[in-house]
Amino acid sequence: MRKYLNKILDSFGYQIVKKKEKITKELIEITNSFVMNGNYKNIKLNFNKLTKQKNLLDKSWTSRDISSKLLGFYEEQVQKECISLKESYSLKNLVHFGASDGYHSIGLTKNFLFQKSLVFEIDSFSRRMLERNIIENKLANKIFLFKEANFIDVNNNIVSPEFKNTLYLVDIEGHEFDLFTEENLIFFKNSYLLIENHEFLIVDTVKKKNFFNLLNTHFNISYLANSSRNPYLVREIDHFHDEDRWALVSEGRPCNMNWLICKPKNN
Repeated sequence: MRKYLNKILDSFGYQIVKKKEKITKELIEITNSFVMNGNYKNIKLNFNKLTKQKNLLDKSWTSRDISSKLLGFYEEQVQKECISLKESYSLKNLVHFGASDGYHSIGLTKNFLFQKSLVFEIDSFSRRMLERNIIENKLANKIFLFKEANFIDVNNNIVSPEFKNTLYLVDIEGHEFDLFTEENLIFFKNSYLLIENHEFLIVDTVKKKNFFNLLNTHFNISYLANSSRNPYLVREIDHFHDEDRWALVSEGRPCNMNWLICKPKNN
C-alpha cells in the first residue's frame, strides 16, 4: 500500500513540475525575459534562450526560480535589505558569493548604482548565463566575474580602505561555514554581510558553533525572515489560474529559511 501511495505522490510531484515548466515558458514569452515588477524592474535575464529546451526546470539548480525572478518577487526581502544597507551606510562595492544568473547583482548594480560588483559563481551553466546577462545589461565595466568564492580575488580588486564601504551578499549552500574564518577575517570584518543561512545542511555542531561565535564577536547580528508575495499585483498575469499564479511565485525552498544581517561593531 505504501509503495502504491509513493507512486501516486511521485506522479503528482512530476505533474506539478511539468505544469510549472509550461507556465514558466509562457511567462518568459510574455516578459521577453525582462523583470516586470519591483526593485529590479527592466533588467534582462536571457531566459528566452531556454524556452525551446526540454526539462527547462532541470537545467541548473536555480532554474525553478525563473518565474519568481521575472515577476520581481524572488527573495524580495533580500532585495529590500540590500538596498536599505546600501543607502543607510553609503556602500559602494558589492561582493556576491553565489551569484547564480545575476538576478541580485545585476539588479543592484544597474538600478541602485553600486560602483563595482565582484560576482562569484562556481556552477558552469549559471556562470555562462551570468556572463551573458552582464553583457546584455551593459555592465561589463562595473561587474567582474569569478568562479569559486574566495577572498584573494576580493583583495586584488577592492583596496583595503574600501572594505568598510562593501556589502557581501552570500548564498553558497552551506559553504559559508568554511569560507568565513578567523584567518581571512581581515577581508570582511569591516564590511556588511547578508548571508543566506544554511545551518540546516551542516551536521558538524562544532563548525556551526565556531562560525556563529566568529560573527558574533565582530558583528551585530539580526535575522531576516522570509516574507509574503502578492502575485495579484502583476496585471500581466491576470489571465493565469490562481493555482498557476501561486506556483509562479514559489521559490521551491526545502524549508522556511532566514538570512543573517551582519553589521560590523567597529564601524
